Amino acid sequence: MKAVSRALVLATMLIPSAALAQQPRLSDEDRKAVVGEVIDYFRKNPEELVGAITAAKRPDAKNGPETFAGSAVDPWYGREDAPISIMVFSDYGCAPCNDVEKILDRLADARSDVKIVHRDYPVSGEHSVAASLDVIQAFNAKPRADWMALRRELMAKGVAPEYRIEALRAAGIDQTGETGTAVKLTLLKNRELARRAGVTTLPAVIVMKGDGVVPISGDVTEAGINEAIRLLSEN
Repeated sequence: MKAVSRALVLATMLIPSAALAQQPRLSDEDRKAVVGEVIDYFRKNPEELVGAITAAKRPDAKNGPETFAGSAVDPWYGREDAPISIMVFSDYGCAPCNDVEKILDRLADARSDVKIVHRDYPVSGEHSVAASLDVIQAFNAKPRADWMALRRELMAKGVAPEYRIEALRAAGIDQTGETGTAVKLTLLKNRELARRAGVTTLPAVIVMKGDGVVPISGDVTEAGINEAIRLLSEN
């Protein structure tokens, strides 16, 4: 997608950005589909999946038993109160996804009115799932670990186990403990959020400003993202 038409912007302006930010609700059938289609890692480690789903069904969960209560915060950078938010659904094992991530890095460096939110959506295999878990856990660590350095290493070298270990070491992250349930829930939440947002192809970017929303997927270009920002800023 080399540019974003005004017609597309006007159509997507009907999609309230708040709806995309809501925590999605899953039926038991939907949850089984999530597990079966995406999280290969959890399929191979069923005891961990049971722990994650049990947490999501806690009767004391603030938003009800069918929400992803307690999921970890998605990694983000930029100005926290920036008027423009860009959500990126991406997979560290996907080369085109990593190219788009670099475009967004340049955009965030050049503009102070943009916030980038990473919705990790690993679909290329268990190694990419493990890489996303590493990054989300690093972002949510207290104190926060150097998740950006880890992310850059993964994008540059890949998600094979030996490269992930090297990336963690290069970022100075000692991540030898068990991955937290909240981190695992984040991947399940992002999968459902992608489904609700109509994401069918990676990489996918959703540009938001106020109530204006422009989704771009597949052929995501720097020109297309900038055009989306320009058109949203005019409305």
